[in-house]
Amino acid sequence: VARFAGAGPLGVYALAVAALEFAQSGAVVRAQRILAERDPDAIQDQSRAVVRTALPVASLAVIGLAALGLLAPDYGQAWIFGLLLLPGTLALSAGKTWSAALLKRSGERATTAVALVTMSVSVVLYFLLIPWAGAIGAALASSMAYGVYAFRTRQSLQRSSHLLLNRMA
Repeated sequence: VARFAGAGPLGVYALAVAALEFAQSGAVVRAQRILAERDPDAIQDQSRAVVRTALPVASLAVIGLAALGLLAPDYGQAWIFGLLLLPGTLALSAGKTWSAALLKRSGERATTAVALVTMSVSVVLYFLLIPWAGAIGAALASSMAYGVYAFRTRQSLQRSSHLLLNRMA
């Protein structure tokens, strides 16, 4: 981002990323509980509750970024970055809970496979969008990458559940 848009937009983008990370705190706690669960079959999908908790926090973060932009004009685009990151943040929150369940059920190979797909998509998106749209491109690419992560994690978790059921039959 700094190369294509400059250090200022990079700093504002980084602030938006940090502000939206607070919305993921419930997902982190839920993931820790999933990993602490001794019986993988007892794990319930709490992703909806995690997203319902993350949404107001993420919305407040975007409002806070907008207020900051009013107080300090150099941060005027922070709320736009936050708004672009919001869908990805919600997807990432759900994805963290699914990832913990996937790790518990299928091990490191399954979560590593998701990470490799997500990383590959991220690199392509960043190379395409950042030179074209600067920090806004970074926010779009990040949000889309978070969505890919959540989708692939959920897909892998469903596949592992079907395999587990087939093994038990």
